[in-house]
Amino acid sequence: LISELKKIHEIEQATPDYLAFHTAVPNDPMYPSQWGHNNTSQMLSWSSNTYEHTGAAVGTYGFDTNAEIGWYGTQPYGDSNVIIAIIDSGVDADHPDLNQVTGYDFGDADNDPDDDSAEPGHGTACSGVAAAIANNNLGVAGIAGGCSIMPLKVADNDGNMAFSSIDNAIYYAADNGADIISLSLGASVDPSQVPSTETALSYALSAGVTIFAATANANNYTIDYPSNSQYVISVGAASPCDGRKRSSSNSGEVNPGNSTDPNGVTCDNEIWWGSNYGVNTQDARDAVDIIAPTILPTTDIGGSGGYNTNAGSAGDYSMWFNGTSCATPYAAGVAALIKSKYPTWTPAQIRAQIVNTAIDIVNVESSVGWDKYSGYGLVDVGAAIGPEGYPLCTITNPSPSEVIERGTIETITVSASDPGGSLNNVKIYIDDILQITLLSSPYEYSWETEFESLTNHTIKATATDNDLNETDDVIVVRIANPQENLFTDDFETNKGWTLSGEFERGAPGGLGGDHGNPDPGSAYAGSNVLGVDLTGLDNYSGDYETSLADRAYKAESPAIDCSDYNNITLSFFRWLNVEQPAYDHAYIDINNGTGWQQIWTNTAGIEDAAWSQQNFDISTYANEQAMVQIRFCMGGSDTSWQYSGWNIDDLIVSGESTIIPGYGGSSNQGDPTQPVIVDIDPIDIGGIPIDPDVSIDPEGSVGLTVDVTVSEDVQSGAPVPNPEAVQISYNISIIGNITGLTVDFDLCFDGLTGLSSILWYNGSTWLVPDNIQWENPAGHVTFSITFPSSRGSRDGSTEIILGDDNPLPVTLSSLQASFINDHAVLQWITQSETQNAGWNVYRAESSNSEQRLKI
Repeated sequence: LISELKKIHEIEQATPDYLAFHTAVPNDPMYPSQWGHNNTSQMLSWSSNTYEHTGAAVGTYGFDTNAEIGWYGTQPYGDSNVIIAIIDSGVDADHPDLNQVTGYDFGDADNDPDDDSAEPGHGTACSGVAAAIANNNLGVAGIAGGCSIMPLKVADNDGNMAFSSIDNAIYYAADNGADIISLSLGASVDPSQVPSTETALSYALSAGVTIFAATANANNYTIDYPSNSQYVISVGAASPCDGRKRSSSNSGEVNPGNSTDPNGVTCDNEIWWGSNYGVNTQDARDAVDIIAPTILPTTDIGGSGGYNTNAGSAGDYSMWFNGTSCATPYAAGVAALIKSKYPTWTPAQIRAQIVNTAIDIVNVESSVGWDKYSGYGLVDVGAAIGPEGYPLCTITNPSPSEVIERGTIETITVSASDPGGSLNNVKIYIDDILQITLLSSPYEYSWETEFESLTNHTIKATATDNDLNETDDVIVVRIANPQENLFTDDFETNKGWTLSGEFERGAPGGLGGDHGNPDPGSAYAGSNVLGVDLTGLDNYSGDYETSLADRAYKAESPAIDCSDYNNITLSFFRWLNVEQPAYDHAYIDINNGTGWQQIWTNTAGIEDAAWSQQNFDISTYANEQAMVQIRFCMGGSDTSWQYSGWNIDDLIVSGESTIIPGYGGSSNQGDPTQPVIVDIDPIDIGGIPIDPDVSIDPEGSVGLTVDVTVSEDVQSGAPVPNPEAVQISYNISIIGNITGLTVDFDLCFDGLTGLSSILWYNGSTWLVPDNIQWENPAGHVTFSITFPSSRGSRDGSTEIILGDDNPLPVTLSSLQASFINDHAVLQWITQSETQNAGWNVYRAESSNSEQRLKI
């Protein structure tokens, strides 16, 4: 239409009448700390030194709910007519950052649901997570900061919450206009034990109320009630890392009654708790449905009355509200946003929208698709309510935090669409450098990782529609060398373990089992295992003895060299029987030369009747350590009830090399004390071999100095950006401990009047060298090339592009033209500019046209 209008002589100009949308970034002062809305790796981890969140900033960039995308629209933060009932300890009645409707106090049977029991603050915090008023330049922004809170207090004066009060609150919410119920509370009971609450939940669901409940915080494999009810959506907690919040693997660090986690604490480092998970049956009543962010800033009782004891307005907010208690109102707020956009939707439709648009979690414990730890994944506001007028854009491969093996070709895949059907292009960036612009599906890019550094890399996809609206999706992945086995033992031969007590290496014979299960009848593979009393020693044949001292039986591995390796893991197959830790103990310890440290112990009785693989991340202790030992221990034990103890098979310690292939040295750090041999073939210029001068700096990094004099303009046939080029061919072989090789070129071109630019070709891409210095005379130039640290032997070429006496004041790096919404859009990037006052842009009907019009 625009192009047709422009053809009409009477019309001077025609442009689209663009629509304006509400801002997606609220102005609340504490918003930058709310990682769940927008994760920029900003959350401070908990520190065991200060017992506060004063540790390093952590989190996976882009692992969040895409709130800023979802908030675009005519009601960006939700409809005030949509009501979230917070059934809890009450809500601070006059908090300035909460929009509240009439509620009730069922704990004390009065009309005042103020958060004033002996255990105050919890309900107020839940309310802020769900619906603290957004974009009011005050405090925090709830995920549904335009919706309203119904405060329903179920705590009595002592802070106790009876299920009879909870039942009454559920009925009240259903009968008084609540759309969503959030229950950050629970008990370890089965639904059959609380039939009255089941009836109330069923009533509310039938009345059109969508109900959310917390799984609990014990890192256990069962979820609390009412989260395990068929009438609610079960919510687990997500850390800012990459999935479910996990506890420590050390029993001495978790809260009493909480389970340790074999994969260790998540990056937040709140070691004492983890999100409960349920059965491994999708959509079962006692399975996790969804996870949502935890450890967030939120509203608190005004002044010093809540978690934050600072006086005055400084105490109106708390920074680190955690647990599934935080995740549940967040998920409830997402449901409120969906209800705001689709007011006629039923609870079943809202649930389907949440689970079908969730961000799938793939990490050390969660696999592709639904899984028992993270359910359907992290709630995704952007996908659940969708931006109005903005394209949708999601990176579907690789996954956030995925580890990609260096040297492979990774296919980056983007799912992109536009509600108006006007998607124009998708751009893919790696580390903020544009790689490709795609005009049609499939939106894919093949990323060659051979020359990438062994570190984190940011992938960004940007979808642009014909109105120039853009939506980004950003993930962070890690390039790593493949896992290598540093130590393996199938226990068929003696590899140097030191055994004490009743530890033996040999064939298991099914002995023991006075309590629990006996030893296995055979090894997991082969014939032998490492185990306790395989042959019927001492008083209890096949079982460990009574009254053992702490770690009385020990099996210590030989020293394992983990130098030049990180991300180290321990795996083995286990058959273990041990009484609960109130009586008996089994341990795994590690020593990196600073003394033995416990990495695992039984937190409950274990009665294995089959082999199972166990995996431990031991990076904290073993990364780049020259001497690492693993130790399995048995004891102490009490005076009765013997068990068969440890059986271990097929043990592997593996890690990722920090050495670039072809290079030596610890952690890629140069070692000037080691001999370095550098051999460079004669440089060939125009078919004439010239022996360069070679110098090595023994005090630091390795360098080469090449002096070449060329007496004439030599033409090269290489496929370079400019046909006038001198080609330097080289072959460099490197032996020794070096981080990479920098070659310094010092070139003199006698008889030439000037050089315009220099590019070098790394085998796939033209690059600008480092440290370019143009000197007098004009034909003299020095520059440096640092080879990609991927091989020890390198073939390549450097192109010297010749020019005239007056090089252009601008070096252009890239130029891109796109046709968007009937407009030609030009984008360019300059490598350098010298005294450049601006730009004149001209257009022509064709490349051969002699008439060019200035735009």
